[in-house]
Amino acid sequence: MKLASKAIEGDMRGLRELNALAMRIDAEDEARAATHNAEAVNEEDAALIEAALRRLKREQS
Repeated sequence: MKLASKAIEGDMRGLRELNALAMRIDAEDEARAATHNAEAVNEEDAALIEAALRRLKREQS
């Protein structure tokens, strides 16, 4: 009985470790996605700003 209890305890510990690893991987994936989205937004903002500057230059000419 003690052996079975130890085996179950080991399995539970392993499951907790796997769960923690999965949560860390999910957090890293979310951080990577957020960084990618921020970079895309910054590129889009830069393009809009450049277009606005070109339009202003044309209007001033």
